[in-house]
Amino acid sequence: MSIPEAKPPAPVPIVRGTALILLVGTALTLAGLLPGVFERLGSWQPHPLVYLLAYVGATVLALPATALTLAAGAWFGVGAGSLWTWLGATLGAMAAFAVARWLAADWVQQQLQGRGDRLAQFSQGIAERGFWFVLSVRLAPIFPFNFTNYALGLTPVPSRDYLLATAIGIVPGTVVYSWLGAAGRSALTGETRWPLLAALLALAALSALPLWLRPKS
Repeated sequence: MSIPEAKPPAPVPIVRGTALILLVGTALTLAGLLPGVFERLGSWQPHPLVYLLAYVGATVLALPATALTLAAGAWFGVGAGSLWTWLGATLGAMAAFAVARWLAADWVQQQLQGRGDRLAQFSQGIAERGFWFVLSVRLAPIFPFNFTNYALGLTPVPSRDYLLATAIGIVPGTVVYSWLGAAGRSALTGETRWPLLAALLALAALSALPLWLRPKS
């Protein structure tokens, strides 16, 4: 499967992945200089339903939610953190889609002014490939997640295809970021760092996915 034949913006996933790796390195350094601090910070966690509502709200408001995904792994572990994040991201993505499709299409279109070329690419991709277009965009997110939620609401993609492709396509990223959060907490509290190194390798692979799936010129 290849990603849509569109001119993507700057390689956001690669930049974001590199920034996260640098952030993790900084946190590990601080953990060595300030022993005990991260153990105390890590002792608190919200109720899962509170986290779920916060994630849905952040998605609808188009706020970056990467930090929440990392925190879910640290708070709830890889399995539960992935599940709660997947639910929050899927519900939030569907809510944003509903706003653009049925509740405030004109307002959303005004907010996306200046990105008409991307909207045209989305509409063309939906017309040609439908479900598979949405799935490929979710698997290899060359476009920001929140932008995609609203932009796809302005296209003719069936809501069922949008929901199913989103629910499937965000699984790899959700698991990797939750894993990174859980492994980061273990490393910062003095446990083994090997899971963190493995999670960072998975993040690097995920960040490079758009390059691997880019159509051959």
